[in-house]
Amino acid sequence: TEMDTLGAPMLVELLTLFEDTAAATLAQMAAARQAGDGVALEKLAHRLHSAAANLGLVRVMSGTRELEQAAGAVGTDNGHLADLLARLQATTVQSCEVLRQHVLARSQPG
Repeated sequence: TEMDTLGAPMLVELLTLFEDTAAATLAQMAAARQAGDGVALEKLAHRLHSAAANLGLVRVMSGTRELEQAAGAVGTDNGHLADLLARLQATTVQSCEVLRQHVLARSQPG
């Protein structure tokens, strides 16, 4: 597994980097949604999807895929995009917390 190969400290470092990047990307996504820029929102969702894939954050990947598809669809309601984005933000935070707890628990001796 990645934990065996990289070790817990490196995984925690990668997760922290992802969290920082995700927070910035989610803020940019919110701004794009507010501006009605579906193209930018779609690209940002794709970027976050790729970053989440590197850590195996499947729920984040699913949420980004759903948002990416909705942002690229003609006539998608802005309120629907806001709901998807809010769910993605919550999922991202929760997934990162779960992964961090898992990595730290597995790194404890005994």
